Amino acid sequence: HQHQYERINLSDTEKVEEVGRRRNALEKQLRTVLRNALRFAYGNKARDKVIASLQESRREKMMDHSLELLLSKDTSPLFFLDLVNIVNREWEVVKNVFEMEKNRVVLMLEEINRIGRPDAHAKAIEKDDFDQLRLYFNKLEAVLGEWA
Repeated sequence: HQHQYERINLSDTEKVEEVGRRRNALEKQLRTVLRNALRFAYGNKARDKVIASLQESRREKMMDHSLELLLSKDTSPLFFLDLVNIVNREWEVVKNVFEMEKNRVVLMLEEINRIGRPDAHAKAIEKDDFDQLRLYFNKLEAVLGEWA
């Protein structure tokens, strides 16, 4: 898979598909890494840390969920932005995973959230944005792949 995402001159459709695929895979890895790191750091208080990281308006809906469901690889009710907020809030617990500065990691994740959902918004991605996302994905996939 090493050269899977190096093709150039992709059509708009191919760009959207690549970004969607990589974003979904990254989101699953991030859920697994966060679940494991928070459980290790906080034990049975980990679920409370996840809920505390959510926007207030969403906390009550999630109160009945276990840590396993909240950060389930495939059935989590959390949004990508929720995961970014958890990383931001619980940085001390996950900083060793990323091996980069907090603001850099959060920026990359926020940009992936903002630009990386062309399937949900516009149907095209600007070339510069696409190239930047590829760099972010490469960085994050490399570090998360070791932990997920």
